[in-house]
Amino acid sequence: MKQVLREKGFVDDHIQVLAEGEKHLPTRKNILATLDRLTQQVKPDDFVFLYFSGHGSQLPISAAAKRHHEPDGLDELFLPRDIGYWQNDVGAVENAIIDDELNTVITALRNKGTFTWIVFDSCHSGTMTRGLTKKDIRERRVSPNALGVPTPNRENLLEAGEDEKANSPSPSNIPMASEPDKTDSDRDRGGYVAFYAAQTTETTPEMFLPAGNPAPYYHGLFTYTLAEVLAQNDDITYRQAAQNYRRPTPLFEGTHLDAPIFGT
Repeated sequence: MKQVLREKGFVDDHIQVLAEGEKHLPTRKNILATLDRLTQQVKPDDFVFLYFSGHGSQLPISAAAKRHHEPDGLDELFLPRDIGYWQNDVGAVENAIIDDELNTVITALRNKGTFTWIVFDSCHSGTMTRGLTKKDIRERRVSPNALGVPTPNRENLLEAGEDEKANSPSPSNIPMASEPDKTDSDRDRGGYVAFYAAQTTETTPEMFLPAGNPAPYYHGLFTYTLAEVLAQNDDITYRQAAQNYRRPTPLFEGTHLDAPIFGT
């Protein structure tokens, strides 16, 4: 993805990467500190691209967080490099980043008048695995059991997930989210577009790509497809990019789905 951004005209000084082999690792502290600096530095009309690729999981929301609206009763988790285990005294998974924390960052960026495009390539999404053998594919989901979430919480998670599946349309019938209506409070806020690699009840795959390459490498399928679409199209909108995905597919939403990507 970094190479795609370079090809689209972004200079290295404006690209911050937290990953293995880079200057800073994607720990919880580094991720949140980088996002905090970003919210302090941006100015109105700046373009911000946030990209998260890695493992995800879910957890029933705590009693203290009931004030947050979660239709399925679950918090989605992004798992940094230093992810720990369930901490019973605080009722949370050590170092996990929950969706509410990221929503706070996006809200802060929009309140400063930036246009923000955020991409999540983590669970839970449907697989697009046509033509690949099972051994070539692995899921990015980390189960609550692997994180040490106690049994009662895991049972609640299973029940909540099954309830959501029962009440949701089949993946093939899930439409692209429409652009939300603007309210008076939105007039001075920046726009946003969000690409999610996963419906909340699904997992997302990574696999050896490109197919047929004698030295393939594990890539997230969602990221690989997005990078190819961006590299091959100089003039494309967010909605057009989203239409390159098969179903069952991710979710796409935002205020400017028909705007050109990167303003091209």
